[in-house]
Amino acid sequence: MNSSYVGCSDSDRDGYADIYDPCSLQYGSSWVDRLGCPDTDGDGISDLRDPHPNLMTNDNNDWDSDGYV
Repeated sequence: MNSSYVGCSDSDRDGYADIYDPCSLQYGSSWVDRLGCPDTDGDGISDLRDPHPNLMTNDNNDWDSDGYV
């Protein structure tokens, strides 16, 4: 989901408007837990909350592997 709107600031030019981007000064592509934050492995989960930021998960619903969605 891209949350960029015409007329809204996008300081890091990642396609997510600053008002919806918790990491508005860092380019990012996360979309599962936070929009527009750095996501090294490209699985949609921001590096800050990803238990394995360099290993892509196969399950975006239970991405922390705790057995709960």
